Amino acid sequence: RARARIDELGLDGVTIVGHEAGASVALGAAARAPDLVERLAVLHGPAGDAESWRQTIQEWQGRMAAVTARDADAGERLLVESFPTRAGDPAFRAWIDRAGRLGASPATAGRIWNAVFESTRGVPFERIETPTLVLHRAQCAIVPVSGSESLAARLPHGRLVMLPGAD
Repeated sequence: RARARIDELGLDGVTIVGHEAGASVALGAAARAPDLVERLAVLHGPAGDAESWRQTIQEWQGRMAAVTARDADAGERLLVESFPTRAGDPAFRAWIDRAGRLGASPATAGRIWNAVFESTRGVPFERIETPTLVLHRAQCAIVPVSGSESLAARLPHGRLVMLPGAD
């Protein structure tokens, strides 16, 4: 689909930016269409080694299962872990709650996350020739820095940049 849209727009090459689940999609696009993706940036992307990625998938599946089961405590923990500096802001909480309700039901969100995780299985990271900036928040509580480190190390033109902050 990405190739069709890029061709439709008449673009010669693109820069893709992906965050968490979107990072997986971006890496997959770079692997499948290296002639179209000129540059890539991923924030909290998938771990570069299979074992770390498997652990990340299992952790997220557990989080999503709890949220899907409408466990209010799980939703609160996910909010606090994802946005620690904004979790106490009533306006932000109202916005994120509304965005979540408009985006997908908890069950659908869980299925989407699982599909994204599965889509990255077997992506040959070491064959992605696209210059890739791997970004990671220094105090991120959700995605371990070891995953970003191993991803940057496996990408031939990957560079890890640590960003300040937690959200």
